[in-house]
Amino acid sequence: MEIQVPITIKIVVTELFLQNLFREIEQKLRDIESQLNRLDYEAMVIKKGLALKSGDFVEGKLKAIEQEIENLVMMKEHLLANRKESEGFQMDSEIVHSQINGLVKIEPGDNWQAKTNPEIIIEDGIIKEIRG
Repeated sequence: MEIQVPITIKIVVTELFLQNLFREIEQKLRDIESQLNRLDYEAMVIKKGLALKSGDFVEGKLKAIEQEIENLVMMKEHLLANRKESEGFQMDSEIVHSQINGLVKIEPGDNWQAKTNPEIIIEDGIIKEIRG
């Protein structure tokens, strides 16, 4: 019989993994800064009256910009927290990356705990081990 179970994907912390992780975080932070600069400029243009002067349109547009800025600032704070947490990762340790659903074949006599808690261990993009 096959049953569907959550499969935990873990990553082995290596120098290559950390380099890629930090590069990805830095790129996302640069993208957010660029978007924030663009939104600040748009808000300035609207406030100086260079955009259409329909009151409701201007107020609605400013509120939308402010909300987008707020969302980007929260994303930036989250990324900064992730970067700080990542700096504390120990080399060769395993960290949870994600979880997927998959089918597992079970038979009488199987260890229920092992079969229902499978893990896939990945090191530098290569599947290193399958547990359970």
